[in-house]
Formats: sequence, structure tokens, C-alpha cells
Amino acid sequence: MGRGEYRTNDMLSSKWRDMNLKVRKFYGIYSQKWQTRRSGQSDAMIELESEDQYREEFNAPFTLKRKEDDDDDEIEDLTRPTGRDRAKTDRARARRGSSSQTTPDYNQGIEHLSQRIGDFNELKRERQRLVELQLLFTNTEHLTGLDREIAEREKDKIRNKYRDN
Repeated sequence: MGRGEYRTNDMLSSKWRDMNLKVRKFYGIYSQKWQTRRSGQSDAMIELESEDQYREEFNAPFTLKRKEDDDDDEIEDLTRPTGRDRAKTDRARARRGSSSQTTPDYNQGIEHLSQRIGDFNELKRERQRLVELQLLFTNTEHLTGLDREIAEREKDKIRNKYRDN
């Protein structure tokens, strides 16, 4: 750097000892939390609990955490090049002639998707009907005041809906 020695060995050793001690303390807490983790607890939750416990035990936050960049989370999907075998079959089809044989029938795919969406919507309507009928036949004798009034109003709405159909 042109200015002589920037840091001495003692400075680096001292810094390393301090960092190593803090990291070992934090890792001890983290590994204990990891071994006794609850079901459904994520790594991030364990890390946050470990930081809280470290702060309580040592009266200082754990500052040696790596900063996360937002750019690292965004991974672009790259299109892969055509493989050797696929390129070979494409060339063979092109030599055979008519490309209409190799073109997929998109209309058939769209019809299939619209049929699946229609089936899904029909299933959704049927489930809603079952929930409404279950609510309609639910006993509301035990309810009092406003709760009973709201339940009866909902039952009337359901009756009117099916009376119109």
C-alpha cells in the first residue's frame, strides 16, 4: 500500500482472539437452540432466538453477523441451450419435411386447461353449497341476542338463495 505495514501481527492476533471468542459463545447458544428446536421452527427463528439470548447473557448484541445483500436473493432463470440429442432429433424432423407434424396442437391444450378450470370452479361451487347447507341445518337455539340474530339472518340469505334457484 506504500505506507508501510498497515497492521501488526499483535493487532491481528488480538482482533482474531476477540472475534473467535464472540463467535464461539454465539455458536454455543445457537447449537443448544438447534438441538432443542421445536417442530416447525425455521433456521431464521433459531438464529433470532440465539441473538436474543446472546444479548441477554452478555449485555451486548452479536455484531459479527454477515450482512445479507438483496441482490443475492434474485437469481435469474437462464435458458439452457438445446442439448445434443434434442438438436439431432430436431434436425432429423426438419429433413423429413412437414413441420406441421411436430407443431403441438395449442388449441387442444387450451381446451384441456379451460375444462380443468371449469371442473375446479364446479367443485368450488359444490363445496360452498355444502358449507351453506351445513350452516342452514346448524342449531342456533343455544345462541342469544345479537349472535342468534346474525345467524338467523345468514340462514335467511341462504334460504332465499336456494329458493330462487
